[in-house]
Amino acid sequence: MPQLPLKTIALTLTLSALSSAYFLKPASAQDSRQKSRGSDANSRGRAKTVRLSPEAEQHFRHGQNLLRTMQLQAAMREFDQALKLAPGNIGILAARGACLMRLKDFEGAYRDFNEALLESPGQPELLRLRGTANMCLCEADRAIDDLSQAIAIKPTAQAIFNRATCYIQTAQYEKAIEDYTNLIKGRANLYASLFQRGRVYYLLDEYDKAIVDFSAVIKADPDSALKCYICRGRAFAAKGRTDLALADLRKAVLLDDDYAESFYAPAVESLIESDARAEELAPAENQRSGTTKLKSLSSKQSPSNQEAGDKYLAEALALKEKKQLARALATCDLALKANGRSTTAHVLKGKILMDSGNYKAALACFNQAWTMDNLNVDAVRGRAEANSALGLPQRTLADLGKLVLASPDDPELRYRQAEIFDKLKRRKEALTGYLKCLQLDGRKELLKDKLGKDKEAYFRIAQATQALSAEQRRKASARIEILKH
Repeated sequence: MPQLPLKTIALTLTLSALSSAYFLKPASAQDSRQKSRGSDANSRGRAKTVRLSPEAEQHFRHGQNLLRTMQLQAAMREFDQALKLAPGNIGILAARGACLMRLKDFEGAYRDFNEALLESPGQPELLRLRGTANMCLCEADRAIDDLSQAIAIKPTAQAIFNRATCYIQTAQYEKAIEDYTNLIKGRANLYASLFQRGRVYYLLDEYDKAIVDFSAVIKADPDSALKCYICRGRAFAAKGRTDLALADLRKAVLLDDDYAESFYAPAVESLIESDARAEELAPAENQRSGTTKLKSLSSKQSPSNQEAGDKYLAEALALKEKKQLARALATCDLALKANGRSTTAHVLKGKILMDSGNYKAALACFNQAWTMDNLNVDAVRGRAEANSALGLPQRTLADLGKLVLASPDDPELRYRQAEIFDKLKRRKEALTGYLKCLQLDGRKELLKDKLGKDKEAYFRIAQATQALSAEQRRKASARIEILKH
């Protein structure tokens, strides 16, 4: 029975798709094909035809074998040696790029895929791989360009799925729906596509369609449907069916109580009585399976190291709150020395560095936490703030898109997303974000306070409404008037 991945689905599929790089032949094997393709080769660019020496071929093949068995550092050494002997060989560059992706060095992977494409433009596999690297770098618009080119030449499920992910990150929800629907029709990545499409329908306020998609995944594999219960419950809550929402939350609690309570809609969560939850949890202990409980990616630490790390973390947090940032940073480093795989410590260090104004170092900490655990929302939130401080709106937007998908009912996130669209001169998307924020913020306090501090925001929203129909402008104007009183 297929199972819905509980890790971030896009990244899981991304990394599993990298195996195509293994099958890109070295240039020595491409010579005869280049000659036979003739005009087609000229139209798409000619690979650098450097015939591999026996020594270079040996390093390349050995590196491939090491990569297949996940001996990544050893594989890198072999690819480096092969490239010294055959610079610019696209097969070796692609394989080393795939290895760098596995090592979470997305910048390095991008450079290798980009260099390979300079040698051989128009290769669909290389375009897909470079697009995937761009996606992991939060360069969603660049990723969409690469993936769209790859799909036009050779459509693959991985390229379409990843492009849909990037459409979500840039709030192009209708295009994401189209990509997921095409995958579902072809029964490619079926359950992952159904789940993601349901989440996008929720963002578009199409709750009935979202419920249909979530229910389809739950029916296929109820034992691994934690996220589907949470998301379907949100949709039921949005429709006013708190009884059904509550039932779904209880099912999610049985699978993983901490995770369920962290990500469930607050409006529904508040309905849960603590004693009722305790009754549900008692028999549930024996029902939890290893495949449904979310575990940290951190490696196991000895109890003494774990306790020491937690102690230093508590001290570092207290020092941060007292604005003793130098001491807080030193104490956080002690926590990381005790437990280098602690995502919490990396995130806290990033926050301390943000408070110190060292945004570049902070970004590195948040990136480290995210690559260790791509479910860590605090790492994504911190990275968005760091990228914003560094003046990187495109990357900020991609991370905000992830956060909105994880917490679709958070008006603050919708407002920040709209602000970035404003900076990027994408007025229509900015207006949509502002109005969605207003819709979610029932008391109108958040948006009213923010717009009160930014008089130009009224003007920007008014400009954005010009792209709408007359009826849409009327509704938008009515909502904006609420803010002025």
